[in-house]
Amino acid sequence: MKIQTESHLYKWVLIFGTYILFSLSTEGMAQNTPVALPSPIGHAPWNGQIYDTKLKKMITQEELIAQLQNSSIIVLGEKHYSESIQNAEGILIDLVMNASRNIGKTKTLTTAWEFYIHANQSVINYFYNFFLQDKISVETFMEKSHGSIQAKLYAPMALATKKYHGKLLGVNLSSEEKIPILENGLSNLPPDMIPPNFALGSANYYKRFELAMAGHGSPEKLKNYYETQCFVDDMMAYHIEQEAKSDYVFLITGSFHMEYGDGVLARLKARFPQKQVTSVRIFNTNDYVESELAEVIHDPTYGDLSDFIFFVGEPF
Repeated sequence: MKIQTESHLYKWVLIFGTYILFSLSTEGMAQNTPVALPSPIGHAPWNGQIYDTKLKKMITQEELIAQLQNSSIIVLGEKHYSESIQNAEGILIDLVMNASRNIGKTKTLTTAWEFYIHANQSVINYFYNFFLQDKISVETFMEKSHGSIQAKLYAPMALATKKYHGKLLGVNLSSEEKIPILENGLSNLPPDMIPPNFALGSANYYKRFELAMAGHGSPEKLKNYYETQCFVDDMMAYHIEQEAKSDYVFLITGSFHMEYGDGVLARLKARFPQKQVTSVRIFNTNDYVESELAEVIHDPTYGDLSDFIFFVGEPF
C-alpha cells in the first residue's frame, strides 16, 4: 500500500524548513506551464471521477459543485507539484464560483495557499496587483510572489482567483519561525506567539505522523517535529480566521495536513464552528495500481480519507 508516499517529501520540508527537496519529484515537471484555466476534467475510467465518502458512491461533477456551494471553507488536499492536481484545483475554484454567479449571486473569494508565507503577504499583494492589471503574466506572478520557478505549476489557482477578483492569502510560517519549535518544542515559545485556543492534533494524527517519521530522530525530536506540524496546522487556520472574510475560502495544502479529518481541517472546524468546512482530497491515481484505490478511500483505523475524493489520472 502506498498511502504514505505522498507525505514522504513533505516531512523533510517540515524538518528542514525548505521546499528544495520537492524538486526531486518526477511529477509536475511538465515542459508546458498552464497559461489558462483548463477545461473541465473528462470522465475516463478514473480521471475526473468523484467519490462521496458519506454516500459511499461515485457522484457527478455537478453534484460535487452543488455540495461545495453550501460550504464556506473548502480544503483542497494535494500532492505538491503534480500538474494534473494543480489543474484540478483551478477547475474546482472556477466551477464553484461560476455556479454561484449563474444563480445570480456575487460571491467573494479568498484562496489561501500553504506555500505562501504569511509574513510575505505585502510582497504577494504587490505582485498580485500587477497581475490583476495584466501588467505581468501568470508565470511571472507565480515566480515573483513565491520565489520558485516550480510555483508556475500553480498558475490555475492564480488564474481562477484573478478571474473572480479574489484575494490570495499566505497562511504558512517561514523557516525561521519554525526553527525554534523544531529545536526546542512549543514549551519554550513565548506565549504571545501561540495563537489563541491553540490545540495539538488528535491521537490518530500523532500515530500517523509517528509512522511517517519512523526512524528519524530521538523521541524528543519527534515530539518537537510533531508540535511544529500542529503549530503550522493551527496557524494556517488562525490566519484564515483573522483575514479571510470572503463568502468562499479555498485552502490549498499538502494532503497530510487534512486527511482523515485531522490537522488543519480539525483546526478550521474548531475555529469556525458555525460554518461548513468541507474537504476534497485530489488524488493522483498514477501513483497506484487499481487494486490499492479501495484502501485509499477508507482506512479501518483512521476512517474516511476526506469528505470527497477527486481522482485524476489513471492507475498503472
